[in-house]
Amino acid sequence: MTRTVRAYRSEGLTFQKATNAQQIMHGGEVWQVTEDALISPGGRTLLRLPGHVAYWFAWSGYFG
Repeated sequence: MTRTVRAYRSEGLTFQKATNAQQIMHGGEVWQVTEDALISPGGRTLLRLPGHVAYWFAWSGYFG
């Protein structure tokens, strides 16, 4: 995995942190965290949202 922003569509689901950094928990199920999506054990996918890392001072300098 790269060091970048990762935000995924949640579709109203609430997740909890798992012990493995490449997994999250929802309703007692372990979901896989990939570059492109969150993937449930049953194959449901929640796609990654676009984003990028920006420092506050760069944003402030650009937008004033």
